[in-house]
Amino acid sequence: MGSEMCIRDRGGRSGVGKTSIIDFLVKNQGERYARPLSYTSRLKRNGEGCEEYNFISEEKMILMRDEGRFLNFDCVYGNYYAIAKKSIDVINTEGKVPIKEIHPSNQAKIKLCYPNAVSVLIKEIGVNGEEKRIGREKADTEYYENLNEDKFDVVFANDKRLTVEENAKEFGARVYSYIKYRAYFPPICDMDRLNRKGYAMIAEEFTEKKRVTTHNFHTLSADFFQDSINKFVYQGCKVLEVGPGRGWMRKTCSWPIVTYDVLELTEEMARFLDANEKIISSAARTMIASNKYQVEVCSLADPYFHTETLCELHRILAPGGVLAFTLPSVDWSENLRGDEMTTTFISENGDKAVTYSLVFEAEKIVEILQDCGFKEIKVNEITGKKLMEKNEYISPAITMAAENKKCKLDELKIITTVICKK
Repeated sequence: MGSEMCIRDRGGRSGVGKTSIIDFLVKNQGERYARPLSYTSRLKRNGEGCEEYNFISEEKMILMRDEGRFLNFDCVYGNYYAIAKKSIDVINTEGKVPIKEIHPSNQAKIKLCYPNAVSVLIKEIGVNGEEKRIGREKADTEYYENLNEDKFDVVFANDKRLTVEENAKEFGARVYSYIKYRAYFPPICDMDRLNRKGYAMIAEEFTEKKRVTTHNFHTLSADFFQDSINKFVYQGCKVLEVGPGRGWMRKTCSWPIVTYDVLELTEEMARFLDANEKIISSAARTMIASNKYQVEVCSLADPYFHTETLCELHRILAPGGVLAFTLPSVDWSENLRGDEMTTTFISENGDKAVTYSLVFEAEKIVEILQDCGFKEIKVNEITGKKLMEKNEYISPAITMAAENKKCKLDELKIITTVICKK
């Protein structure tokens, strides 16, 4: 985890559940998280201990502020609040992650002191949207509704229908996996921004006939998804397909009668889809209820393969549910485009639609999925042999990769398949 890491749960209006989540993590994952010592000038509440705050006078707090001992200094509803810098440094030295609720207005100051700090927004789902809020809660709600989510490193949907323990475990996995793997991934908002622009541009031409490489990938993946459907999808269950493109899997595979929803980033692509519900959203930051789907399927998940997306898919997957997805193989990707993290679609008029394409070796995929909360992970590779058996036209992007590797097409790994459970 490294030092100089200050998780700050910046987001979330009063009553959203920030403190309960942090309390659980500090108590039950104390080897990983610790709450830094804070000071306040307010009076101690009935039954409140001194684990989180030192209760001191306004005069003393102002003096300590002037001595430079605080990370922040806030006046909230007439009371002063501050976090001791020394406390954060001690926690970092211990190899733990300091975690604390802090108002978003302190972002610049915290980043200046701790450049690796991680900002987290907690949103609330599972409550009555017409719920009346007064006073402090009303002011907080109005403030947070106007925040730009792209300014936060991590966004978490705290589902009020779940227990504190269930939410805290999902939250903890999301924060931990973000910190551990963030060097591997671009910021999710940057990925969404580029993908949204690229797929909106190419949506009209994103057909099996015009996108030959993608069609070859689908041919290689078809049996894997059909087998997954046969094993895990049953009549009446709820299925979510993430990033379905123009809907090839729904059209090609045989399905029982199910509730079939799609999660798609762009309106331009979604208009070609037939589904019970079309959810237009980032796959990493949805407002979908927790534990909703029994099965999730994702064909070519490389544009949105990110710890935030995987943690979100874990949150909305029912206990015991299955996630089945494919990625382009590292073997194919490295021998075609080296270490590039993007792919480019050329339209008929010559325009270039660029999207992300992240791929990983099987061992790293398993590690990432485990840290995001998944279990019973099975990873396999599919070579070009099946394309040769199908006797279909093979994209130059595939034959070129085999040539660059100096191997036969039936030896080139092209698709990685993954099945895991919650």
